[in-house]
Amino acid sequence: MNGAMAVTQFMDQMRRRLVDDFLRVFRVLPPALRLRTLRVFGCIVLLACLEVMSILSISFLALSIASPEKLLDFSFMPKIFALFPSFAALSDDPRFFALAASSSVVLLALAKNAMSAFTGLATARLGEEISLFAGETVFRHYLYSPYIMHISGDSHSVYQALAWRGQLGSLIINIMMVYTYTVISLGLFLVMISATPEVLLFTIACTAIIAASVYKSIKKAVDEAGTVSAEFSRRESSATMNAMQGIREVLIYRQQPVFFEKFREACLGGLPSRAFLTTASPIPAWILEVVGFTVIPVTLYLMLRFYDASMARITGVLTMIMLASWRILPILNRSLSCLVAARGVRHAAMECLAKVEYVRDNPLEASVAPDPDFVLNGDIVFQNVCFRYPAASEDCLHDLTFTAACGRCTGIVGVSGAGKSTIVSILSGLLRPDSGVMTVGGRELSPSELVAYSLQVGYVPQSPYIMPGTLAENVAFSSWGREYDPDRVLHVCRLAALDVAEKHPQGILMPVGEKGAGLSGGQAQRLSIARALYASPSLLILDEATSALDSATETAIMNTIYALPASITTVVIAHRLSTVRNCDVMLWIDDGKLVESGPADLVLDRYGAFLEKRALGATDAPSLKNFSPAGPDEAHEQRGTL
Repeated sequence: MNGAMAVTQFMDQMRRRLVDDFLRVFRVLPPALRLRTLRVFGCIVLLACLEVMSILSISFLALSIASPEKLLDFSFMPKIFALFPSFAALSDDPRFFALAASSSVVLLALAKNAMSAFTGLATARLGEEISLFAGETVFRHYLYSPYIMHISGDSHSVYQALAWRGQLGSLIINIMMVYTYTVISLGLFLVMISATPEVLLFTIACTAIIAASVYKSIKKAVDEAGTVSAEFSRRESSATMNAMQGIREVLIYRQQPVFFEKFREACLGGLPSRAFLTTASPIPAWILEVVGFTVIPVTLYLMLRFYDASMARITGVLTMIMLASWRILPILNRSLSCLVAARGVRHAAMECLAKVEYVRDNPLEASVAPDPDFVLNGDIVFQNVCFRYPAASEDCLHDLTFTAACGRCTGIVGVSGAGKSTIVSILSGLLRPDSGVMTVGGRELSPSELVAYSLQVGYVPQSPYIMPGTLAENVAFSSWGREYDPDRVLHVCRLAALDVAEKHPQGILMPVGEKGAGLSGGQAQRLSIARALYASPSLLILDEATSALDSATETAIMNTIYALPASITTVVIAHRLSTVRNCDVMLWIDDGKLVESGPADLVLDRYGAFLEKRALGATDAPSLKNFSPAGPDEAHEQRGTL
């Protein structure tokens, strides 16, 4: 009785846990995928029923040969004869009856195998579709999330969720198979009980207790192995990504042994768990197979010892038990194997699911179409702008007010950490002020205007992004996925002094490797400048864009920038003072505040003096002085045409 209660409690606990996992996954699926999941579930149930019918047909055939008179005594036979009258005629001659029974075995085997192939394909496709749904959901949310979430979030968790998305489909499929084959196994055992209740009841009870004991004995180990395997998999990914992202520094500082050792430690740490998870799945099958065949001599002994059964009765019962060992136990094995597999992938699947649930519970704002009538042709003004990053304890921009005049070149200088990059992020539309406003043409932009504004921004960072492909594809990045203009690509390459576009044998079709492999640092910088010019920007932002260039190349490129049409507003951020010497207006930023603004020569002279004092050890902060922006007549260079 205690054993039966333990089995009942175990099965109930397993049912509730699996149901919770299944429903949790099922709830996040879109309606179409839910319906497909239910259809596949129905296919699995139908396949299991066909397997049961196939097993029963084999049992029917075995009994029709071994003891046909006993078979005719079953209460269900008159119902079969009523449905199939021809069977009644065949029963007069056991030979033809056995022939008919064997034919039914063949037909059911054909139906079962055809259904097995269809269900296998449908199941595999469902797993891939669930994986695709999870991947699309997480990656779309990542791509369309505001910039502030990218710089304050954990990209490693997104990468790991994408890597583990396949486990989500595997989990739900294994759960469906666990339920289906468990129920089918129980149904078959009940059929066997109805045939020979006394002997097989004991057999079933023993088998059920052993199966529950086997699973309980390895369940905790499987759960721990799944958790450990997932953790070391995360460490592997982290070590790999960190090494790849910083390979230059790794090579310069000869840190290969450290990164290799971290990767190796992660691999070795997860090796025992992964090996155990691979081995754990067939363990129940091995044990139950031995149990199943052990039941044969035990049952034979019981029938001889307590029932003094005849050979005909023994033959019938042993036929059923051997059938159970041959067909029914494999079904139960499959159920337990799926259960172990589900436990093995559960940790990784649940982490991926948690990311999908986060996306579901934190939907992004609906995307806004750009205003087709917006034109960036006014001054860009910061009015009392303040900004603080989510994890920061204080603002990095404090009540900042300045104007980037339309069609003029505005330079920004300041020491590291002064807030220049944050200003650039707000200027480019990536960040929004926490307080204060950025106006364009005298008014704050609406959401649709802000999208249109961002599309008219050309941005040149200090460390440009270079993707694998051709030189032309990288230059025409703003048109990536669409046909680009080769003549324009070549033209902007010339403006950016990217001479490799003409010197390389393949010209603009020159192959470029990952992270700019095949290009020097200066060439990558010039490619980024050409990319910004290709987009025909109304606002061009150069954030330390010429830091990797020699003085002669920098001068040539800056002369091109200063000669841009008067309709283009330019903002140049630089540490090298010669870079911004010819700007129309200069802003000196320190600690997120505007120290001075005015003609470039005046501001740069004072800023240079400040840097000299700072280099000599003077720590006094500069006094806050505001100058009026330079007027039209004070511009240093006349705008040309592109």
